[in-house]
Amino acid sequence: MNFQDTQPPTYQPPRQKSFPCGCFLGGCLGVILLGMVSMGVVTFMGYRLVQQQINKYTASAPRDLPSVEVTAEEATAIKNRVESFKKAIDDLEPEVEPLILTADEINALIANNPDLKNRVYLQIKDGKVSADVSFPLDNFPGLRGRYFNGSVTIQPSLENGVLIVKATEASINGEPLPEDFMSAIRNENLAKDLYKNVEFAKFLRRIERLEIEDDVIVLTPKVLTPEEAAQLAEEAASADEPKTTPETSGNEVPTGELEPSAN
Repeated sequence: MNFQDTQPPTYQPPRQKSFPCGCFLGGCLGVILLGMVSMGVVTFMGYRLVQQQINKYTASAPRDLPSVEVTAEEATAIKNRVESFKKAIDDLEPEVEPLILTADEINALIANNPDLKNRVYLQIKDGKVSADVSFPLDNFPGLRGRYFNGSVTIQPSLENGVLIVKATEASINGEPLPEDFMSAIRNENLAKDLYKNVEFAKFLRRIERLEIEDDVIVLTPKVLTPEEAAQLAEEAASADEPKTTPETSGNEVPTGELEPSAN
Protein backbone atom coordinates (compact mmCIF):
# COMPACT_ATOMS: atom_id res chain seq x y z
CA MET A 1 0.00 0.00 0.00
CA ASN A 2 1.29 3.46 -0.88
CA PHE A 3 0.25 5.70 2.03
CA GLN A 4 1.32 8.86 0.24
CA ASP A 5 -1.53 8.47 -2.30
CA THR A 6 -4.28 8.28 0.32
CA GLN A 7 -6.57 11.32 0.30
CA PRO A 8 -7.36 12.91 3.67
CA PRO A 9 -10.85 12.96 5.11
CA THR A 10 -12.44 16.27 5.95
CA TYR A 11 -11.08 17.26 9.34
CA GLN A 12 -12.10 20.16 11.55
CA PRO A 13 -9.16 21.09 13.80
CA PRO A 14 -9.80 22.68 17.19
CA ARG A 15 -9.91 26.45 17.24
CA GLN A 16 -6.47 27.90 17.94
CA LYS A 17 -6.23 30.21 20.90
CA SER A 18 -4.06 33.30 20.93
CA PHE A 19 -0.45 33.03 21.98
CA PRO A 20 -0.71 35.46 24.93
CA CYS A 21 -3.43 33.20 26.37
CA GLY A 22 -1.10 30.36 25.90
CA CYS A 23 -2.08 28.58 22.69
CA PHE A 24 -2.62 25.39 24.68
CA LEU A 25 -0.86 26.08 27.95
CA GLY A 26 -1.06 29.74 28.90
CA GLY A 27 2.34 30.73 27.57
CA CYS A 28 4.18 27.49 28.26
CA LEU A 29 6.79 27.68 25.57
CA GLY A 30 8.01 24.13 25.96
CA VAL A 31 4.58 22.70 25.30
CA ILE A 32 3.98 25.05 22.39
CA LEU A 33 7.16 23.76 20.79
CA LEU A 34 6.61 20.10 21.61
CA GLY A 35 3.03 19.35 22.65
CA MET A 36 1.47 21.12 19.66
CA VAL A 37 3.92 19.39 17.35
CA SER A 38 2.84 16.04 18.77
CA MET A 39 -0.76 16.96 17.94
CA GLY A 40 0.37 17.91 14.45
CA VAL A 41 1.91 14.48 14.01
CA VAL A 42 -1.35 12.88 15.08
CA THR A 43 -3.28 14.86 12.48
CA PHE A 44 -0.71 14.27 9.76
CA MET A 45 -0.70 10.53 10.36
CA GLY A 46 -4.46 10.36 10.67
CA TYR A 47 -4.97 12.02 7.29
CA ARG A 48 -3.12 9.22 5.53
CA LEU A 49 -3.75 6.13 7.58
CA VAL A 50 -7.20 5.88 9.07
CA GLN A 51 -9.23 5.53 5.88
CA GLN A 52 -8.02 2.08 4.87
CA GLN A 53 -6.95 0.35 8.06
CA ILE A 54 -9.04 1.74 10.87
CA ASN A 55 -8.74 -1.24 13.18
CA LYS A 56 -4.99 -1.54 12.71
CA TYR A 57 -4.12 2.10 13.20
CA THR A 58 -6.72 3.18 15.76
CA ALA A 59 -7.98 1.77 19.06
CA SER A 60 -11.29 1.59 20.85
CA ALA A 61 -9.84 3.02 24.08
CA PRO A 62 -7.25 5.64 25.00
CA ARG A 63 -3.76 4.61 25.98
CA ASP A 64 -2.63 4.96 29.59
CA LEU A 65 0.26 7.41 29.59
CA PRO A 66 2.77 8.02 32.38
CA SER A 67 2.29 11.08 34.55
CA VAL A 68 4.50 13.38 36.60
CA GLU A 69 3.54 14.17 40.17
CA VAL A 70 4.23 17.73 41.27
CA THR A 71 2.77 19.87 44.02
CA ALA A 72 0.61 22.88 43.23
CA GLU A 73 3.44 25.12 44.41
CA GLU A 74 5.92 23.45 42.07
CA ALA A 75 3.55 23.71 39.11
CA THR A 76 2.98 27.41 39.82
CA ALA A 77 6.71 28.04 40.06
CA ILE A 78 7.30 26.43 36.66
CA LYS A 79 4.47 28.39 35.07
CA ASN A 80 5.71 31.67 36.59
CA ARG A 81 9.23 31.05 35.30
CA VAL A 82 7.96 30.51 31.77
CA GLU A 83 5.67 33.55 31.92
CA SER A 84 8.52 35.72 33.28
CA PHE A 85 10.67 34.62 30.36
CA LYS A 86 7.99 35.54 27.85
CA LYS A 87 7.30 38.87 29.55
CA ALA A 88 10.97 39.79 29.35
CA ILE A 89 10.87 39.00 25.63
CA ASP A 90 7.68 41.04 25.14
CA ASP A 91 9.16 43.96 27.09
CA LEU A 92 12.17 43.99 24.74
CA GLU A 93 14.68 43.56 27.52
CA PRO A 94 18.08 43.59 25.79
CA GLU A 95 19.48 40.57 27.64
CA VAL A 96 17.30 37.71 28.83
CA GLU A 97 18.57 34.58 30.53
CA PRO A 98 17.96 31.32 28.62
CA LEU A 99 14.88 29.31 29.48
CA ILE A 100 15.75 25.76 30.49
CA LEU A 101 13.00 23.16 30.86
CA THR A 102 13.24 19.49 31.72
CA ALA A 103 10.80 16.92 30.39
CA ASP A 104 9.27 16.61 33.86
CA GLU A 105 8.63 20.35 33.99
CA ILE A 106 6.98 20.31 30.55
CA ASN A 107 4.89 17.28 31.50
CA ALA A 108 3.81 19.02 34.71
CA LEU A 109 2.52 21.93 32.62
CA ILE A 110 0.79 19.56 30.22
CA ALA A 111 -1.00 17.97 33.18
CA ASN A 112 -2.58 21.34 33.99
CA ASN A 113 -4.00 21.84 30.51
CA PRO A 114 -7.32 20.16 29.63
CA ASP A 115 -6.45 19.98 25.91
CA LEU A 116 -3.31 17.93 26.52
CA LYS A 117 -3.75 16.27 29.91
CA ASN A 118 -3.50 12.47 29.60
CA ARG A 119 -2.92 12.88 25.87
CA VAL A 120 0.77 13.75 25.57
CA TYR A 121 3.78 12.55 27.53
CA LEU A 122 7.20 13.91 26.59
CA GLN A 123 10.66 12.52 27.15
CA ILE A 124 14.01 14.20 26.54
CA LYS A 125 16.94 11.82 26.66
CA ASP A 126 20.42 11.84 25.12
CA GLY A 127 19.56 14.86 23.00
CA LYS A 128 16.38 13.31 21.56
CA VAL A 129 12.79 14.39 22.10
CA SER A 130 10.05 11.76 21.99
CA ALA A 131 6.34 11.89 22.71
CA ASP A 132 3.77 9.23 23.54
CA VAL A 133 0.34 10.42 22.45
CA SER A 134 -3.26 9.30 22.79
CA PHE A 135 -5.91 11.39 21.07
CA PRO A 136 -9.60 10.87 20.31
CA LEU A 137 -10.42 10.91 16.60
CA ASP A 138 -13.99 12.15 16.93
CA ASN A 139 -13.33 15.00 14.48
CA PHE A 140 -12.53 12.54 11.70
CA PRO A 141 -15.59 11.29 9.75
CA GLY A 142 -16.48 7.74 10.69
CA LEU A 143 -14.05 7.57 13.62
CA ARG A 144 -16.16 8.69 16.57
CA GLY A 145 -15.18 6.62 19.59
CA ARG A 146 -11.80 5.62 18.11
CA TYR A 147 -8.39 6.71 19.43
CA PHE A 148 -4.98 7.34 17.95
CA ASN A 149 -2.34 5.80 20.24
CA GLY A 150 1.19 6.31 19.04
CA SER A 151 4.75 7.41 19.67
CA VAL A 152 6.99 9.78 17.76
CA THR A 153 10.57 10.98 17.99
CA ILE A 154 11.05 14.54 16.81
CA GLN A 155 14.00 16.75 15.98
CA PRO A 156 13.37 20.43 16.73
CA SER A 157 15.72 23.15 15.54
CA LEU A 158 15.73 26.89 14.97
CA GLU A 159 17.14 28.15 11.68
CA ASN A 160 17.24 31.90 10.99
CA GLY A 161 14.38 32.48 13.40
CA VAL A 162 12.25 29.71 11.87
CA LEU A 163 11.20 26.78 14.04
CA ILE A 164 11.65 23.49 12.21
CA VAL A 165 10.36 20.26 13.72
CA LYS A 166 10.68 16.97 11.88
CA ALA A 167 9.70 13.45 12.86
CA THR A 168 12.49 10.90 12.66
CA GLU A 169 10.65 7.83 13.99
CA ALA A 170 7.01 7.00 14.60
CA SER A 171 4.85 4.04 15.56
CA ILE A 172 1.14 3.34 16.03
CA ASN A 173 -0.13 0.76 18.49
CA GLY A 174 3.46 -0.36 18.96
CA GLU A 175 4.09 -0.98 15.25
CA PRO A 176 6.61 1.16 13.32
CA LEU A 177 5.08 3.07 10.45
CA PRO A 178 5.85 1.85 6.92
CA GLU A 179 8.99 3.36 5.44
CA ASP A 180 7.17 4.83 2.43
CA PHE A 181 5.07 6.89 4.82
CA MET A 182 8.01 7.86 7.03
CA SER A 183 10.03 8.99 4.02
CA ALA A 184 7.25 11.50 3.32
CA ILE A 185 6.69 12.69 6.86
CA ARG A 186 10.42 13.20 7.49
CA ASN A 187 10.34 15.98 4.90
CA GLU A 188 7.47 17.82 6.59
CA ASN A 189 8.03 20.74 8.94
CA LEU A 190 5.44 19.87 11.58
CA ALA A 191 5.67 23.35 13.09
CA LYS A 192 4.83 25.32 9.95
CA ASP A 193 1.22 26.03 10.90
CA LEU A 194 2.30 27.66 14.15
CA TYR A 195 3.39 30.68 12.13
CA LYS A 196 -0.23 31.47 11.38
CA ASN A 197 -0.21 32.84 14.92
CA VAL A 198 1.32 36.32 14.57
CA GLU A 199 2.27 36.58 18.24
CA PHE A 200 4.08 33.25 18.13
CA ALA A 201 6.01 34.24 15.00
CA LYS A 202 6.99 37.56 16.57
CA PHE A 203 8.12 35.80 19.72
CA LEU A 204 10.39 33.42 17.80
CA ARG A 205 12.13 36.35 16.14
CA ARG A 206 13.69 37.06 19.54
CA ILE A 207 15.02 33.51 19.95
CA GLU A 208 18.56 32.88 18.76
CA ARG A 209 19.00 29.21 19.57
CA LEU A 210 16.92 26.17 20.46
CA GLU A 211 19.05 23.33 21.79
CA ILE A 212 18.44 19.88 23.21
CA GLU A 213 21.13 19.18 25.78
CA ASP A 214 21.06 15.79 27.49
CA ASP A 215 17.60 15.81 29.16
CA VAL A 216 16.64 19.51 28.86
CA ILE A 217 15.49 21.93 26.19
CA VAL A 218 17.23 25.32 26.14
CA LEU A 219 15.89 28.50 24.53
CA THR A 220 18.44 31.28 24.23
CA PRO A 221 17.16 34.76 23.28
CA LYS A 222 19.05 37.17 21.07
CA VAL A 223 20.89 40.03 22.73
CA LEU A 224 19.31 43.24 21.46
CA THR A 225 21.29 46.34 20.58
CA PRO A 226 19.58 49.67 21.40
CA GLU A 227 18.88 50.13 17.69
CA GLU A 228 17.25 46.71 17.37
CA ALA A 229 15.14 47.29 20.47
CA ALA A 230 13.97 50.65 19.10
CA GLN A 231 13.06 49.10 15.74
CA LEU A 232 11.07 46.28 17.38
CA ALA A 233 9.27 48.78 19.60
CA GLU A 234 8.35 50.86 16.56
CA GLU A 235 7.05 47.78 14.73
CA ALA A 236 4.98 46.78 17.76
CA ALA A 237 3.49 50.27 18.03
CA SER A 238 2.60 50.27 14.32
CA ALA A 239 0.93 46.88 14.63
CA ASP A 240 -1.20 48.15 17.52
CA GLU A 241 -2.48 51.19 15.62
CA PRO A 242 -6.15 50.87 14.63
CA LYS A 243 -6.76 50.38 10.93
CA THR A 244 -8.94 53.08 9.36
CA THR A 245 -11.05 52.74 6.23
CA PRO A 246 -11.21 55.78 3.90
CA GLU A 247 -14.63 57.37 3.62
CA THR A 248 -16.42 56.87 0.31
CA SER A 249 -19.22 58.69 -1.45
CA GLY A 250 -21.15 55.47 -1.95
CA ASN A 251 -20.63 55.55 -5.74
CA GLU A 252 -17.31 53.74 -5.80
CA VAL A 253 -17.07 50.21 -7.17
CA PRO A 254 -16.03 47.81 -4.38
CA THR A 255 -12.61 46.27 -4.83
CA GLY A 256 -12.73 43.07 -6.84
CA GLU A 257 -16.09 43.90 -8.46
CA LEU A 258 -16.60 45.09 -12.03
CA GLU A 259 -18.87 47.88 -13.12
CA PRO A 260 -22.00 46.66 -14.92
CA SER A 261 -21.67 46.45 -18.67
CA ALA A 262 -23.27 49.25 -20.69
CA ASN A 263 -25.01 46.57 -22.68
